[in-house]
Amino acid sequence: MDKLNNLPEADRLIDMSEVMHLTCMSRSSVYGLAAKNRFPQPINLSLGKSNRCSRWSYLQVQEWISEMTCNSNTRSLNYADKQH
Repeated sequence: MDKLNNLPEADRLIDMSEVMHLTCMSRSSVYGLAAKNRFPQPINLSLGKSNRCSRWSYLQVQEWISEMTCNSNTRSLNYADKQH
């Protein structure tokens, strides 16, 4: 049973509402950061030219959140070091 706990989490596709919930960002912020390559790119599931069905990799979004948390902690530590 312990071996199951060490397996990587399975990826899944999530929609915009879940991305917004996980990141606490607005729709425009998500698309704006993605356009600047500062957020995972959406996966277009639409046929043809319309982009009406975009999804994101859950694992990529979680990785982005982890990176942002690490960067935030590093900035906080650097600021605290400068204060002493």
